[in-house]
Parts: sequence; structure tokens; C-alpha cells
Amino acid sequence: MKSINNYNVRRPRRYIAIFMTAIIMATLSNCTFFGIERRSGDFAYTVNSQGHETVVQYIGKGGDVVIPENLGMPTSDIGDKAFQNCIHVTSVTIPGCVGGIGDYAFQNCTGLTSVTWGNFSVGKYAFQNCTALTTCIIFDNTSLDDGAFSGCSGLHAVYFEGDAPSEYQMGKDVFAGTASDFTIYYNPDKEGWSDGWNGYHAVPLPATTTPSAKPNLV
Repeated sequence: MKSINNYNVRRPRRYIAIFMTAIIMATLSNCTFFGIERRSGDFAYTVNSQGHETVVQYIGKGGDVVIPENLGMPTSDIGDKAFQNCIHVTSVTIPGCVGGIGDYAFQNCTGLTSVTWGNFSVGKYAFQNCTALTTCIIFDNTSLDDGAFSGCSGLHAVYFEGDAPSEYQMGKDVFAGTASDFTIYYNPDKEGWSDGWNGYHAVPLPATTTPSAKPNLV
């Protein structure tokens, strides 16, 4: 009789344990683990506590790359070294929801010829040694950290959409080691520009120049 009672006591406890395990597993399956690296298509990413994604590594084969606005959560940043040494990437389109490009993010992407982006912060040496990049449009309120385009020996021209960046928006040696004829073009309606700005040759573009024509003009 004693053994039967012990069995009857253990059995409900076992059922409770199974039930609680099922609840925990169901809960975990719907959880987002902050900071844990995940993969989706050609990208590895992490999610922060605000539910925003950072692309931490490109794992594709190269060519024309379009970074998604959403890999499960909104894409907010390109992480440090995310595309570093991806020599087979030829163009990158970065969505407007991205707020920043990390340090060394595209460093040594020697096949990169085109970057399409919005306005955000560009980290240290983010595009260093992208030797195939020839022109770039930089939008208003974009900050450029130290050496962002240094060593881009094929970069002949950059077009700035807005006012001249302040000292807080412009790091050191941003365009060091670019092409010998490197020129900054700017909108004549914007403020703070002059030839010799920050030691670079800077000239205004005609006010009638359309955005699509800017890369051709420069």
C-alpha cells in the first residue's frame, strides 16, 4: 500500500514538470534573444533590446548587394567590419532606415564601384582602400569619421548635397590618398563652402543639376 501511495504522489509531480517544460519551450520559441547572431540569406545580424537589427557580416558571393530594410526586425546599422575584405562586392544599396555604418565596414572592398545610401554617420575607415570607387554622393547631415574614404585611389569626385560639414561632422584625413584630381562638388545654395575647404579643391555645381546627372558630371 505504501508503494502505491508513493507512486500516486510522484505521478502528479511528473505531469507538472512535463507541463512546465512545455510552457517554457513554447515561450522560448517566440523570444528574441538580444545580441545573439542570426542569419538570413546573405547576412548575419544581431538584434538589440529596442528590436533593431545590426548587420554584422556579409556572407554572400558578391556582385550587386541590396541590404534589406528588414531581416525580421528593422535594419538600423551596418556593423564594424561587416563587409571588410569582400572583394567581389561591386555595388551596395543601403536603405534609408539605416542610421550608421560602422568602423572598417567596407574596408578593402576593392571591387566596389557604387554605393547608394541615405544620410547617416560613416565610421572610421569605413570605405578605406575601396580603390574602384570613383564617385560618391553624400547627403545632408552625414557625418564622416577619420579616414572614411582614405586610400580610395580611384575616387575622383564627391558631391555634397547639404551645407559644409561642421568640425564635429568631419574627421581627420577623410579623403586622404584619393585620386590626384580629387574634387568636392557642392550645391551653390548651401553654406560653408569655398575652394580650398579643408584643404580640398571644392567647386559649385550648376543649381539645375539633377540628382541622376551628378555622378556623370563628376
